[in-house]
Amino acid sequence: MVNLKSLTAWVAGVTVLVLHSLSPALAQTVTFSEINDAVPGRCYDPATTAPDPVNPNQLNIGINTGYIPGSFFVSAACYASDEGASLAMDTLSFVITAPPYYYISKITFTQTGSTSGSRGGKGFRSASWVMDDDPRTVPATTSGWLGTVNLTGLNKTVVPVSITTALAAAGGDVRSGSASASNPKVVVELQLLSGGEPPPAPVPTMTTISPTWATAGTAGVTLTIDGTNFISGALGSVARWNGVNLATQYVSPTQLTATLSAVDLGSSGTAAVTVFNPAPGGGTSGAQQFTVIAPVPTTTTLSPTTVTAGSAAFTLTVTGTNFIRNSVVRWNGADRATTYRSATQVTASITAADILSAGTAVVTVFNPAPGGGTSNPQMFTVPWPPPIVPVLSSMFPATAVIGGPGFTLAVNGTNFDRTKPGSPAVRWNGVDRTVTYRGSTQLLVSIPASDLVALGTAQVTVVNLAPGGDSPSNALTFTIVPVPPPTPTPLAAVNDQASVSFGTAATVIANVLANDTLGGVTATTSVVSLRQVSSSDPGLSLNTSSGAVSVGAGMPSATHTLVYEICQLADLSNCKSATVTLTPKTIDAVNDVFAKIFSSTGGKTPSVLANDRFNNGAATTLNVQLTLLSPLPSGVTFTNGGFTVAPGSERGDFTMNYQICDLASLTNCDTASSLLEISGSGD
Repeated sequence: MVNLKSLTAWVAGVTVLVLHSLSPALAQTVTFSEINDAVPGRCYDPATTAPDPVNPNQLNIGINTGYIPGSFFVSAACYASDEGASLAMDTLSFVITAPPYYYISKITFTQTGSTSGSRGGKGFRSASWVMDDDPRTVPATTSGWLGTVNLTGLNKTVVPVSITTALAAAGGDVRSGSASASNPKVVVELQLLSGGEPPPAPVPTMTTISPTWATAGTAGVTLTIDGTNFISGALGSVARWNGVNLATQYVSPTQLTATLSAVDLGSSGTAAVTVFNPAPGGGTSGAQQFTVIAPVPTTTTLSPTTVTAGSAAFTLTVTGTNFIRNSVVRWNGADRATTYRSATQVTASITAADILSAGTAVVTVFNPAPGGGTSNPQMFTVPWPPPIVPVLSSMFPATAVIGGPGFTLAVNGTNFDRTKPGSPAVRWNGVDRTVTYRGSTQLLVSIPASDLVALGTAQVTVVNLAPGGDSPSNALTFTIVPVPPPTPTPLAAVNDQASVSFGTAATVIANVLANDTLGGVTATTSVVSLRQVSSSDPGLSLNTSSGAVSVGAGMPSATHTLVYEICQLADLSNCKSATVTLTPKTIDAVNDVFAKIFSSTGGKTPSVLANDRFNNGAATTLNVQLTLLSPLPSGVTFTNGGFTVAPGSERGDFTMNYQICDLASLTNCDTASSLLEISGSGD
């Protein structure tokens, strides 16, 4: 701590002591005590305060800054006597007892009044003090008054602060002249600066609480807590209920009071009461146990009082007295999810399983210990709904083959009553059949093979069973039909096509069955029969054993067709036919125009076959017969399709016609011409 032990100066103005606090919860009072004044009892501000009746030379000023960084508190002024001005030296001392944990940040010396006259005005001339063994001195001046002494950075805790003043004339002559300065006074300004850290608060302790119990649901109970190290203020001690802050009133360092609400006392059980002092320091006291005792509940009414069996889940409202927040509604002795509404009403969630069947349920309310117990019972009725007549709309399948296997029948409709065991039932000609699934609009039932042994019909009905009363539906007719004929195996005969050189005997298609299928698999003579239906020429024939198609010698070069049929050997009624189309191989002779050849030098042309085509390929002497139809000019020869012009050959423009024929079918021909131009050297 800092002890500002002495301050010596001329006093003729205002002294401002600026402090800043690190614990506003402890900042309660600033006390001024005037010592050694020639005329005691003036340490108060006549405009705002009155003398203390017991200590007229003391001024107590209460403060409550709150822990708000940057906030200020400025005290009233403490006036000192000015009688000392008649003395050569008069010592005036103030003891300023500041709140604990404040810091000095500056002292401002200011002058008021006139400084005229031989005696001069009163004012601060010099000062000295010691803070935590840190001596500071403001030297005396002869021509001016002290202004502001900046103590920034000291940050020393001050309890208490002592200031000593002295009065003297400005020039040291105190026996002549006059002074018109106002009364010297000291004003304390407290500043709570940002950046400070409060000192550690003590850890509170608890010894007793009163009362130690209350009835659940009680409101406005005042709890008195005795202990030690309780602190006041905005950051003072707080009572806690199971760790949750309560509205707390500070009474003294050893006592607090807190208010318990109806919510705090809403449930039976025990609660841990503690006291918490905020950081820094501080902490939580040990706990005292408070008991909340439950009353015995009573019930008067239920809403609703009845629900039909098979209904959906619903909310049950129970009215009565002595309900608390942890009251539980019980359905036939079993707890149900409960919501507290008030001391006279609770609601509970009743599940669909609770009302699946008809009967009577016992409803009670239970308050858990300590205290508590089970209420009187209320009866809740669950009746069966009135009989419901089912309506059938369709079923699948609606037919089955005689002698077939058992199957699952889907019956569709409405008004299926599933609230009763075994309901609804499905009946086949009045006899129950096993139901494997019961939906709101569909039933699945097992039909055995024994129901399919005779041709005819069966009547299918649905019955909603007792206790609501048997109520059969309309009937749907199920038909048992004969066994249908087998479905033919898919058979496909695919048309064939080929290009042929007619004239000589040859096999043109190896097997017409190559593209045909039976059941998706290539057909062979092991599974199908093969026969020729028709042919456009006697020379065109089909080998029914191998599937080969052949042409005979001397057949004209033209388009020919052959129709054949295949039949499944396992089902000779399953037959398909297809057509084989044979066309002559294409031959195309193209006209040529050769480049000019000079008679004087001679030359040779390309082959006339260069642009000709045979069966979509190149025409060559290997597949066509080439015949020149025009006479050759003098000196010109024709070899392998090309013209050779010897020097001195006949000149002129010659159109040379030629013919190409299929070597395998010499009646399949085409003609073209080539322009041969032979000129002289000057032409």
